Amino acid sequence: MEILQIPEKNHTPRILLDPGAGIFEFEGISLPEDLFAFYMPVLEWLDAYLAAIRKVENQFSFPAPKVSFKMTYYNSGSVRMLIFILQKLRMIADIQTDTVIDWYYEEEDLHILENGKDLAELTGVTFQFKVLKD
Repeated sequence: MEILQIPEKNHTPRILLDPGAGIFEFEGISLPEDLFAFYMPVLEWLDAYLAAIRKVENQFSFPAPKVSFKMTYYNSGSVRMLIFILQKLRMIADIQTDTVIDWYYEEEDLHILENGKDLAELTGVTFQFKVLKD
C-alpha cells in the first residue's frame, strides 16, 4: 500500500496515512470548500487498507496504527467526515486490536476535548485524550 500524504493548507488539515510505519495523523484546521473532494481520497484509502488487512496473508504485514488527531478547529461538515473516518478506524481496531487513537486538545480548549468525547461516544471508538504540548 502507498502512503497517503496531504499537506496542510489554509483551510485543510495535514493528513498522513503511512501503513508501513503504522502512523495515521490528522492535524490542523478543517474548513474545506468541498468536503467530499477533500476527504474522499482519505475514505477510499482507509477502505483499501481495511481490505488489505482483512486478507489472511496480510494479517501481520502492517503494524497496528497509532492514530493521532490534532485538530485545532473544524466545522460541522468536517465533523461528519470525522465520523466516517472514525467508523472506519473502529473497523480497523476490531482487526488490529493494538490500534491506538489519541485525541489531542489544547489545555484551555475544552470545546475540542468535549467534541472528542462526543465523537468517541457516537462512533464507539476509544480515545486516549492528551493535552497538546508546546
